[in-house]
Amino acid sequence: MAVSGNVKVCRLWDAHAEKSMQEIQIGAKNCAVTKLSLDNSGSNLLAVGLSDGLVNVYDPRLPDKSRRTMSSRELEKPVIGLSLFSNLAGESSEGNLRLIAGSRDGEIRLWEPRMFKEPVVSFNACSFPKKDSLTNMEVHVHSQCIGCMDDASMVKLFDLNGKQLGEIRQDDWLVSGRIGTLISMRFHQLLVSLAVATENQTISFYRMPDLS
Repeated sequence: MAVSGNVKVCRLWDAHAEKSMQEIQIGAKNCAVTKLSLDNSGSNLLAVGLSDGLVNVYDPRLPDKSRRTMSSRELEKPVIGLSLFSNLAGESSEGNLRLIAGSRDGEIRLWEPRMFKEPVVSFNACSFPKKDSLTNMEVHVHSQCIGCMDDASMVKLFDLNGKQLGEIRQDDWLVSGRIGTLISMRFHQLLVSLAVATENQTISFYRMPDLS
């Protein structure tokens, strides 16, 4: 388990033993850690997103001064979503490492850190003209789907190439429409299903259509 916040370090914890295993120096001076993601293949690689848009990747197995293996300033606003993963459906355990990050202004970037230093996919998830801001971004690894929630209580779904697959508006959540602002969302780890939470303490669970 990785934990951080408005501090200059990120701590890796053994949740079963309830103790700190390792401390990684982030080196952020005037910003806070807003998102963390551990690689799903068990490599222990750690991605860190900051409030100034900086995205770093660390390898805890390396010496202290060599742990940061990637650093990008492609994003200019706070990082609101981050996902680091190696395994996709149909790939072996040695699949290509991918990193997806989203910022508050709607900018989404996808990197393949082991192959390219620059993003391989770039797009903006906000409506044109860009009046809305993103509040959350989640990635469903197995279905290769990116979910983006904006402050207009809309969720948009994209594939890993930035093609929009669909959208769910506020009126679609409940017939009554009295649900309040969406504040959080989460994909099921395996099923292509989405849970959303609102400010009035409503949690809803939705099975998504076939996105292939």
